[in-house]
Amino acid sequence: MRLLTFLLLTALSFGKVDSILIYEGDYARCHTLLEEMLPAAAPGRERAEVLTRLAEVSMLLGEQQQDKAAKQAWFTKGIAYAEQVIQAAPSLPDGYMWHSANLGRDCQTRKINDQIAAVPVMLGDLSTILDKQSRTEYSAAWQALAEIYRNHPFKPDDAAANFTRKSISCIPQGELRVETYTLLAEILYKRNWKAARRSSEMKADMARYRKGGLTNIEKFAYFDGQDGPDAKTPWSGGRPLGEMSDREEAMALLAYAGSRYAALPRIPYREKEAFAHLKKLEAKWRQE
Repeated sequence: MRLLTFLLLTALSFGKVDSILIYEGDYARCHTLLEEMLPAAAPGRERAEVLTRLAEVSMLLGEQQQDKAAKQAWFTKGIAYAEQVIQAAPSLPDGYMWHSANLGRDCQTRKINDQIAAVPVMLGDLSTILDKQSRTEYSAAWQALAEIYRNHPFKPDDAAANFTRKSISCIPQGELRVETYTLLAEILYKRNWKAARRSSEMKADMARYRKGGLTNIEKFAYFDGQDGPDAKTPWSGGRPLGEMSDREEAMALLAYAGSRYAALPRIPYREKEAFAHLKKLEAKWRQE
């Protein structure tokens, strides 16, 4: 998954490292190559672009570790890289994104008090992107927000679902993101609303979505109110969402993501992992 938003020409070429990162999943090699590139990077955005990749790779390396201390060491490195991105290019969203992502992974390895303390910091990072910078097209930030809401005992699952819907709506062209479709499917399957309740809630969210004076995060917590229960999606098979139950839509999401995965000419490494999870879910749900 690529989260970079830079649209500029740089003296450094990232083609090799990006190919390894996206298609091979050799994160240790990526880290070495990026560390070698860092001294040659020009101050400002070019340096931030190298550091952004280092923050991403550090998180991915941390996820691969089996030992808790090793995980924490990589996530701590990722946090430090992200802080350098923010310092080098504070107007860009990537530093805040990877700071939140690494902090989130790190806190999962720690005690409950540390997890509780990390949540406001992560939400602050995402609010900077989505509210202060108004980068509402930043798909990964919406997904990260959805994951926080999904796992938080006092945050609503319907908001988590809507943040994921928003994330899907702005996935960058050329990317699939099986994990995003699967996330929405999991949230809906667990929530398990019938069609009548979904339709009613979507109608109510239409007024909430259009209400003035909301932050972007507050507004998109009601994203299913943008088009209401009559909305149709590429995975709904021509049916309005208000006529489907949560679990019907969840299965439709898996089928749609699976069909798109099968059509990929070249499959990114992380898409393979996400697809394996999708197939396990699909098999489990069909037996229930």
